Amino acid sequence: MKRLWLLLIVLVSFLEIKYSIIYRLLSYSIQLDKIDKLVLEQNNICLPLQTRIDQYIKDFNQNISISVLDGDGRFIVQINSDLPRIPASNQKLFTTAYALDKLGPKYTLKTNVRKIFKGPYIISGNGDPDLDISNLRDISYVISNHYKSNNSNKPLKILLIEEPISSWWNSYWTRSDKRNVYGAPISKLALSSNSSTLALKNPINNFATQLRKFLALEGLNPIIDVREQINPWINFSHLLYENKSAPLYVLLNLVNSESHNFTSEVILRKSLSSWSKDINNKKYNKWLIANKIDSSNLFFSDGSGLSRQNKLTTNSLTKVLRRMSINRYSDYYFSSLSIIGLRGTLSKVTYPNSLYGDFIGKSGTLSDVKSLSGILKSKKYYISLISYKLDGSLNYMINIIDIISRSKTC
Repeated sequence: MKRLWLLLIVLVSFLEIKYSIIYRLLSYSIQLDKIDKLVLEQNNICLPLQTRIDQYIKDFNQNISISVLDGDGRFIVQINSDLPRIPASNQKLFTTAYALDKLGPKYTLKTNVRKIFKGPYIISGNGDPDLDISNLRDISYVISNHYKSNNSNKPLKILLIEEPISSWWNSYWTRSDKRNVYGAPISKLALSSNSSTLALKNPINNFATQLRKFLALEGLNPIIDVREQINPWINFSHLLYENKSAPLYVLLNLVNSESHNFTSEVILRKSLSSWSKDINNKKYNKWLIANKIDSSNLFFSDGSGLSRQNKLTTNSLTKVLRRMSINRYSDYYFSSLSIIGLRGTLSKVTYPNSLYGDFIGKSGTLSDVKSLSGILKSKKYYISLISYKLDGSLNYMINIIDIISRSKTC
């Protein structure tokens, strides 16, 4: 009987894996078919609406770009829409779309402890944004127990695998950004990277210091070293501990709804399979071409939008939103966005009652830059606005969306 149950368990597990793979392949094939059949966007300007908006922005027309795209792919409003501008955190709309499509919603970032045969312990991470002191306490407990049960009077040696400091920050982040928590270095073993000032200057030193304190409580005095490579030892080690981050679809909420820069940089680096401080635009552009988005006047410098080298257009932002509406992971993507008056960075903005809960999107702010892109649900309009050197820009943007919402002509 036991053998029969074991056989059934193995069979069920096999079928789950098999059909899970089949489902993923099928859903991806359906997505490719939708993209292949997608009717490309065309201008079909709604003159009454565009005229109304033109009148509203006449005093600052050159300071703002606006695109409104309907569900059928018709641009009903286009104002400076092909002018490349710094997008601030609206860059994250591209980052999360790319990462979700490449990695899938269930992807997790792993932090591991391994033991090399007759060698040191190895701790390696992947930039889990929620890695914290409690996880470090667990790591020290695992190492302490294993060391004490297998100790042959040899020193306790621990290797921390971390990227070189030169790769922690994007080349174009400003010094002032790097001095703030929102511009913390993009390292693999940062503790509470989204909130702790200790993660600012040297996160790997902070990790080592805290680990040493926990092991000292166990009566141990470890020798801790930092290395950049793990490959030479990995085949001679076995796994003692593994901590998984929240799945990607949860991390997307941190990125889009709460605008966490560290998390957006990490998931982009993982989806590009590179921890380089600068983005591989060739890989990014290949994905854009596959999704029928012209990238000739776009430039991607980072994943968070902190770099002033990023250049997007409101045209391209509405297009990526439309592409994600037919993506196999569409629900995960749009559920990560802020909701005006309800959730995230848009929960506390000043807005007319008519927009309450009706606009979901992403806001962005840098010095002299404001951006706001998303969906007006009641009309299924994809809307993007980017301003430069415009005082009170967010209020203007909310008012423009309100004008669009109230329009009965299109």
